[in-house]
Amino acid sequence: MIGVVLCLMVMLVLQIATPYWWWIMIVPFGYALMALNSGWQGFRTGLISAGLLWLAAALYAFMNSGDIVAGRVSAMLQLGGAGWMAVLVTAIVASLAGGLAGASGAMLKIAISGKK
Repeated sequence: MIGVVLCLMVMLVLQIATPYWWWIMIVPFGYALMALNSGWQGFRTGLISAGLLWLAAALYAFMNSGDIVAGRVSAMLQLGGAGWMAVLVTAIVASLAGGLAGASGAMLKIAISGKK
């Protein structure tokens, strides 16, 4: 749980300070490479931290006059036209990206160390 909070806070600061979105993959990858010993731990850490960050960001934008844009994006992606579906899809995509990056970092650590 400490890893999730740490990754979440680092990603939040980097997302605010820089215009780049790929921190949701770099931070879990780096954390898992340095601190975790299992692909499942890396996947879980990246999944939860990236998903929560982007879910919160998407909800914040949706609640602050972003519902029109979210509704149009949802209609464009044929999600039923409801804006909250675009928020949900955003969180799912970010969760998977962060989770796979975290698992990759942990598996790279295992491969480098030679342990099973």
